[in-house]
Amino acid sequence: YKQAKADIKRIASVLKPYLESYDKESVVGLYMNNSLLWIEIFWAILYCGYTPLLMNLKLSKDTLETSIIDAKAVLVISDSVIFNNTNTILADDLNKDSNLEVEEEFGSGVYFMSSGTSESIKICYYTPDQLVAQIQSSYEIMKHSRVKKHYEGEMKLLTLLPFYHIFGFVALYLWFGFFSRTFVHLKSLDPEVILSTIQDHQVTHIYAVPLFWESVMTKAVKVIRSRGEKTYNKYLKGMKLAAHLPTWLRQKMFKEVREGLFGDSIIFMINGGSHLKDETFYFFNALGYHLVNGYGSTEIGITSFEQSNNFKKLTDGSIGKPFSVVEYKINEENELLVKSPIITRRIIENHQVKELTDEYFNTHDLAKEVDGRYFILGRKDDVIISSDGENLNPSLIESKININSVDNVCVLKVDEAYPILLVSVSPYISQSKLLEISKEVENVLVKENVRTRIGKIIFVAGSLMLKEEFKLNRKRLKKAYLNHELNIIDIDSVKDKVNLDDIDITVKNIIKEVLNISNDINIDDDFFAILGGTSFDFYHLISMLEENFNFVIPLDEYQNLKSVSSISEVIKRLL
Repeated sequence: YKQAKADIKRIASVLKPYLESYDKESVVGLYMNNSLLWIEIFWAILYCGYTPLLMNLKLSKDTLETSIIDAKAVLVISDSVIFNNTNTILADDLNKDSNLEVEEEFGSGVYFMSSGTSESIKICYYTPDQLVAQIQSSYEIMKHSRVKKHYEGEMKLLTLLPFYHIFGFVALYLWFGFFSRTFVHLKSLDPEVILSTIQDHQVTHIYAVPLFWESVMTKAVKVIRSRGEKTYNKYLKGMKLAAHLPTWLRQKMFKEVREGLFGDSIIFMINGGSHLKDETFYFFNALGYHLVNGYGSTEIGITSFEQSNNFKKLTDGSIGKPFSVVEYKINEENELLVKSPIITRRIIENHQVKELTDEYFNTHDLAKEVDGRYFILGRKDDVIISSDGENLNPSLIESKININSVDNVCVLKVDEAYPILLVSVSPYISQSKLLEISKEVENVLVKENVRTRIGKIIFVAGSLMLKEEFKLNRKRLKKAYLNHELNIIDIDSVKDKVNLDDIDITVKNIIKEVLNISNDINIDDDFFAILGGTSFDFYHLISMLEENFNFVIPLDEYQNLKSVSSISEVIKRLL
């Protein structure tokens, strides 16, 4: 901490001359990935007496340009992108020596940006009092929750969530950064790198969004399936027994699965950001891990998470009881209202500044309360009024469709008729497999008594989410559907045999992307000897192949993944 303070003061002395022509408290954007330098520059901005705007790297440059104008930022510090409508300084230019003395003049607030999956971007201002209230809430968390536990005397947090997001800033940095805990930084977001980093560095805490947990679970189940029917049935039997067993016995029973995932060091995991399926909570807790649901948003900070150790409560999707400084209330329309000193008091949206009172804030999330514990049921904005006048909650329907070979699904109201159901499948799917999935989807809708309230079931090749998204962006999907931008699959026109030339082209493009090769490559070029791939590149290659072709490559096939031609042969055997 002494070294960090010295670095902050040094960076502040380099930054100060860039800011002297601007009034104190002016907004300075920070566009950087997680790093120690991010932390130091964040504090250097405050140290000089200015207000940081923590910029969301997952938003488009055009959206960020607009947000810079709305927040009236006078400067942006960036580790990569140069912005057009304001001065930009590269972060590395600040990380150098300076003899200039800077007087400590701390700024009085921080701006956060929302995720951008709603109708518009919100920029929320937090005062020191509100941020201190978030830190103080960590006291009761540490006192009463499993979150305080260590592994072999240490607590190590994976910096999977970005510091610029309210969840990452509060749950990672504010709750732990002031208490001498260790941050484990990822070299990349490749799934194999994440898993190896967790095990190699004995990570104890993981906080992530639903997409991460769903992806890990899906991959794990695929691997188990690939090992044969006997192994898979043994796994299913263990899953059924898990609810009745103590944690230590669950850990022992699923020892092999745990070794292939996070290992034994993980103490505590929180899901946040959006809805996670109950079966995913069940999966991780059945393995003997401890995954809970958390709740918060850019406007209200983090206000609760499930603090029980009871298996049933851990797996029912509850967000728990509100922290002691937070009040929850449900209005007549079943929307969750929140009152707390943590909540932001200023929001910039659609070029307008809105000052909030200290009354209840309407989250517009649908909720229910059972014995003091709260459950989020979806967004009020997403609810569809069916032609029969009944309300249809897309999130509840989507959560019920858990089908192998289906990436994700989305219920959309695109006109005045019945809503449609988008179903994401592999671009290389055969007609017989597509017909099988279609029948499974129909059965789920009938079982849930909503088949007559859903119009067309539409199959889309590829994921419904972009790489930078962590939850369904309904607004974007509706626009893409109406503009005929989705890659819709017609069951009747799908061939039952995959075009083999398409596989060769796809494999070649994947290898070029993994190895960052711009020129063409020969189909027999060896991945390691000729193309220069490393072991990390190889695992990245496997992840991308499995993601694109939607199956798990068995371990005994790894030795055959040498070139475009040999990889294509493996894929053709497995399809």
